Amino acid sequence: MIDIEPARLPPLVDAAMMLARRGAYGLAWLDADLVVTGRFGALADALEVGEPAAARLPALIGLETALAGLGCEHAPLSMPAIAMHGGAGLGPKVDVSLYRHGPGGAYLLVIARALDPSETTVSLMREMRLRLIAEADLASKSAALATANAELALLNRDLEEFAAIVTHDLKAPMRALRWLTDDVETALAEARPADARAALGELRQQSARLSMMLVDLFEYASLGRCADTRRTIDTGRLVADILASLPRPEGFTITVTGAWPVIETFKAPLDLVLRNLLANAIEHHDRPAGHIEISARAGPAHLHMAVSDDGPGIPRSHHEAVFQPYTRLASGGQASTGTGMGLAFVKRTVDAVGASMVVVSDPSVRRGTTFELAWPAEMAGSTPEQASATT
Repeated sequence: MIDIEPARLPPLVDAAMMLARRGAYGLAWLDADLVVTGRFGALADALEVGEPAAARLPALIGLETALAGLGCEHAPLSMPAIAMHGGAGLGPKVDVSLYRHGPGGAYLLVIARALDPSETTVSLMREMRLRLIAEADLASKSAALATANAELALLNRDLEEFAAIVTHDLKAPMRALRWLTDDVETALAEARPADARAALGELRQQSARLSMMLVDLFEYASLGRCADTRRTIDTGRLVADILASLPRPEGFTITVTGAWPVIETFKAPLDLVLRNLLANAIEHHDRPAGHIEISARAGPAHLHMAVSDDGPGIPRSHHEAVFQPYTRLASGGQASTGTGMGLAFVKRTVDAVGASMVVVSDPSVRRGTTFELAWPAEMAGSTPEQASATT
């Protein structure tokens, strides 16, 4: 029972408490599971604090789910002439009303003596209860429909992104295949069988590389979530395969340094990011000969990588703009409309796998741009080896 001194209350509240004590009505406070947390008034004496209200009022059994949809602004749930079980068996019939009370799904239960309602009133109350249950069910289904629509929109976005990635990222290996085919034809026409055989060998390697890229990309798209694509990969081998399929001008060199370990991570996204960063450095270089360095360092939970070039650099004011779709920097560092989607794919993929990337470049100080990556990865048990190679 709640102990309140009547002399300290206003007359109206004093009168209400007197009626409650004399059995005109009772109050009980229930939590979200309809367990009694407090009570007041003689009619509520049968309810035990810490016990489900349904133990004394069986009509409340099974109402928890329906009541979850009852907002504070809704009318109370009323049930007339229901039986209350007391300590000595079946007690008097009472009218009960349930009000949503405060945050956290709490309820106020008002108990009053039954007034022998008419059959019409009972039918009306029953309809109100059924309506409440129907409204709660409709709210649940609406929430499920909204979730399904959101997932469908995400799948449509991923499908559009995958189509754009395939279109963009398969261009480089396709160009390499075309050039090697030209080399074979030229070598055969000039009666250089050794050169033709060498070009055919490279052609086979490029074809296998292209096939593997397609398998990885389609697997990545079909799984739909980056968390499902973790696998053990040799990052040194991955970089070597990327460099083997990457066309570049005669005077261009690429140096691989640092520790490239075997890790557990996302293969297709990592391939996409490194390949696009390297291709972007080659494509946007402003000199016939250039140099790129790609390095790695293993950390506790990330593989730290950097792709650096000696190109014209990116003004600090355009570090964000280069990641926008269909925007690239023309000569002089001014934004221009083009077909440059590579860095847009990179940024979106980095965000999707929970990696981070920083652009380090300031042409006013010195030439060159560095993209620094912190890629989520778990070491797969092998000791990282120091790599040092120039191609």
